[in-house]
Order: sequence, then structure tokens, then C-alpha cells
Amino acid sequence: DIRRALARGIERGRADDDGLAGDGQWRFVTKLTAADRLSNDWFGASVAIEGNTIVVGASGKNKDRKRKPREPRMGVAYIFRSDGGDSWRQVAKLMPRRPKDGEVFGFVTAVAGKTVVIGAPALDSAGQGAAYVFREGEGEVWTQTAKLASSDMRDTAVGYDVAVAGDIVIVGHDGDGTGYAVRSGAVFLFDARTGDQIARLTSPDASEDHMFGNHVDIDGSVALVTSQGDGEFKHGRAYLFAADADGQWRPIRKIVPDDGQRGDNFAAFASISDGRIVATSSTMQTVYLFETNAGQPTAKPATP
Repeated sequence: DIRRALARGIERGRADDDGLAGDGQWRFVTKLTAADRLSNDWFGASVAIEGNTIVVGASGKNKDRKRKPREPRMGVAYIFRSDGGDSWRQVAKLMPRRPKDGEVFGFVTAVAGKTVVIGAPALDSAGQGAAYVFREGEGEVWTQTAKLASSDMRDTAVGYDVAVAGDIVIVGHDGDGTGYAVRSGAVFLFDARTGDQIARLTSPDASEDHMFGNHVDIDGSVALVTSQGDGEFKHGRAYLFAADADGQWRPIRKIVPDDGQRGDNFAAFASISDGRIVATSSTMQTVYLFETNAGQPTAKPATP
């Protein structure tokens, strides 16, 4: 299969689709734009891809009119599909059933099969934020099936990051406060089919401003969560969680680089796939690759 990478675009926006050819060289394939694009839509604020489906967030769009620069963002998301080859077409425009000003819907996106999850962390309002689940039906019709929220969610920025694998949705909430630990963060797992909460995860080292849940990902039954403010000098950490035989999600590993330094902002972004973890250190301008041992609670930096 041809693999593709997406480059983000802001303002009027575009998403570029690049393909890896058989000779190992990346080539430009197409440029994606929304049919109703306007300036300040922030089309390309987030992207997700699986197979022949691409989801693009336009977190600045306000209904069908141009948004003023300081106006609260409402947001939408678009789904594009390829029938094979290099041609892509827009098949859906997603919005919550009850869209709200300041919700910033489309801030993050995730896709797995016929399930799409959109984060709306309410960054431009006093709202709590949420994540929304959409499922594809007949004729490429996408319908909202759940709004993911919980009484356990405190403060704002629910839905700051989202991920989905199978029927499990993971929602990051780095603004959550546990007791007096302001912005210690938390992560919530939901059943994508029912919208029911499965678990609430917190950092084993929870403390103020750790921002646990700043980025999340899930690979089968293993969840990856970053804690960008973790450590005495804001080194940053990443954690792996897995479900035990009783279905309880527990931490199995803390991931830190061997050469970590003070304030290096490790795990500013991280992703997991097939047991491999990629994590960035934005201050050090470094990307780390870790390999897990068949899902066991061990990880090591991989040799380039």
C-alpha cells in the first residue's frame, strides 16, 4: 500500500497529501481544500488518516460566514475519501448536533475504520469541552453517535487530544485538577459504541501543572499518555497503560530519554503503533524512537 503524510495548513488552509512511491521517494499527490472554505477557518488545524479516509479539522470555522480574528471559534471537520489512485473527494462535513461558540470543534481528530472522533476543548469559552463520536452509515453518511463527557471531568480543555482504536476512545484532559493539583491532568477511556466511560487514568506522579493527557494515543490494548510538565524541571514524561485480566487499566511503564535535560520538553508530542513509540523533545529539536518488547512493560531507545 502507498503510505501518505499530511502537512498542516492554517488560515484559508489546505492539507497536502504526499505518497511514498515504490522507489522509496515521496511525491506530491494532491491538495485538499474544503468546498466552503473561508479565510480564518483554520482548515488543517488537525488531520488524521486511515486507509482511504482523511479527516481534516477546521477549528476556526464559524458556521457559513467569515470569522473575525478575535471572535470565538466554533469549528467543523471534513472527511475526504479516495476511491483508489490519487483522486480525493470531500464526502462529509461534521458538526456537533448543537454547535457552540468557543468550542473549537476540530482542534484534534482521529479515525479508525468507520469511527471518527473529534476533540472540542472549548479553548475560546468558559465551557468544559468534550469529544464527539461519528459513525459512517450507508451511502457515506456520517452521524454523531455520542458526545463524550463525564461528571469526573473537572475544569476546561476536555478533548485537548483524542485517539481511537477499535471500540475504545481515549480523551486527553490536561486541564483536569486532582484535589489541589491544578492542571495535573487526566485521561478518560470510553466505549465508542455506547459512549459509556470505561476508565479514568491519572499520572502515578500527579502534581500541579504536569499536564498529564496533553497528548494521547492507543495501540490495541495499550494506551500512551504524555505529561509534558512532568519532572522537577519540566523534563516531560510519557506513560504506558494497559488493561489487566479484570479489565482495570493500570500504568505499566514510565518513558524518559536517557539523555534528558532540564526543560527539554520531552513528550511534547508522542505516538504509538505496532509497539513502537515516537516522542518529540521540542526544546532539544529531537525525536526519540522507543521499542516495546511485545507489549511488556519495557522500552528502550531504538538505534537509528
